[in-house]
Amino acid sequence: MLKAIKDPKHPEHALRLEWLGTPFDPEDADLDEINDRLKTIPRDTAEFNGYIF
Repeated sequence: MLKAIKDPKHPEHALRLEWLGTPFDPEDADLDEINDRLKTIPRDTAEFNGYIF
């Protein structure tokens, strides 16, 4: 995802920016906070959406 966001010529660049919906600065992302929030997703919801954490 980061490669696509950083490279305007990347085939997924526009899609990833649209998916994020807001300006995204990877240097400003708090990985601990992101992981804590991901842990709150109910496991059955994660599996339903095709994601297993």
